[in-house]
Amino acid sequence: MNSWYRAFAARLRHDLARERVRPGAGAWLLSGALGFALAALGLWLQGGYHAAFTPLHTLLTRLPDDLWALLSSLGYENLALTGVLVAAPRHPRFLWILLWTAAVDLAFTQGLKYGLDLTRPPGVMADLRVVGPHLVRHGFPSGHTGLAFAVAGSALAFTRSARGRAGWLLLALGVGLSRVAVGVHWPLDVLVGAAGGLASAWAGLRLTQRFGDGPTPAATLALLLLLAVFPLRILNGQTGGFSPLDPLLHLLALAGLGATAAALLSIGDRSPAPPTGAGG
Repeated sequence: MNSWYRAFAARLRHDLARERVRPGAGAWLLSGALGFALAALGLWLQGGYHAAFTPLHTLLTRLPDDLWALLSSLGYENLALTGVLVAAPRHPRFLWILLWTAAVDLAFTQGLKYGLDLTRPPGVMADLRVVGPHLVRHGFPSGHTGLAFAVAGSALAFTRSARGRAGWLLLALGVGLSRVAVGVHWPLDVLVGAAGGLASAWAGLRLTQRFGDGPTPAATLALLLLLAVFPLRILNGQTGGFSPLDPLLHLLALAGLGATAAALLSIGDRSPAPPTGAGG
């Protein structure tokens, strides 16, 4: 066990050395959060809390329900964090930032949801067709959107290519739009959720810089094991309420567990670190 742990610690140092936060990432995240917040304020001043729902919902529902169900599922915490495990088990600095980011986003989102308890579209529009779970309470802001932008914002801090950054933003925006399309959030919920997610990523970045350069081997091990809980929850049936997607989501869960095992066991990997200016 001691030899395994020493090898794990050595590989962690290697992985941390090759991860670098992109210069200016914090300012970009804060600017994005401010932009979404101003858009939310403008929308509210123009038409109130329910502004723009009907035309946007009508437009989005021209696309297949399965598309919106899939995108919406990606904002559910079990799916989002399992996807992180699949994509980035060997990126400890990113995972460390994401841990702080998710904590801030959870406090922001749940604090407003349960503090304000605003009604969702199905509680106002009796004839509204809803895809997936029929939710009525705790509408503001959109937690799925917040988590999607929190994950995307954390990833953007390391992504150097403009195409990669655009991809992360488009995916998070797709999650946000899906919440309007499936009928459970107002556009204002989505805009504030996006602002909160990016602001949380900025806060996560600052907190990690304030409290240390990177996780210790013990903290990284604990974090990987904590994240492994989320694919286990999927396999236990907690898939977000879109039943037709369950077989696909179970495969994702198995991939997440496999990626965790590989990250813990592939201690012999000593591939050279990429140059600092490499795209990501």
